[in-house]
Amino acid sequence: MPINIFLVERTFQIVSERDAKRRKSAQTYSRDSSQLENGAVNKDRLELYQRTLAQKLKELSSTIAGKRVEGIRDFDETEPDSCDLCVQSYSKEQLFSLCERDRALLVSVEEALDRIKKNTYGVCEECREPIEERRLEALPWVKLCIICQSRKEEGVAA
Repeated sequence: MPINIFLVERTFQIVSERDAKRRKSAQTYSRDSSQLENGAVNKDRLELYQRTLAQKLKELSSTIAGKRVEGIRDFDETEPDSCDLCVQSYSKEQLFSLCERDRALLVSVEEALDRIKKNTYGVCEECREPIEERRLEALPWVKLCIICQSRKEEGVAA
């Protein structure tokens, strides 16, 4: 029993140390001069992100529409055998899975555009700290800073 308590305490210590390191590295990025003190992204960068997000929105919409048409289309054979039906079913499942992923990304892009309109873009929804500029450049639709996203993925938060 004492070994288990030791392991729990040691695990907690390791997680705390890792979070402290992430916070420290995030603070250096979040003090980027292109972000204002209140956490909002400056106007020029905001317009760039808005154009990027609008372009991504169009791209995703056309991709989803194309996959929908492809999923509806049947094989050309008039009397498919069981193997053809299996392949057709598998292909439709794959398309459905890809469409779901694209739809989720589409929703994230739409939410990011809404945050731009509400003037909350570039602020983490969990900790209310500015999201690092590098992160926004890579994924302009994110709503969490790298620390909060890591915690969420590890199951520690949210």
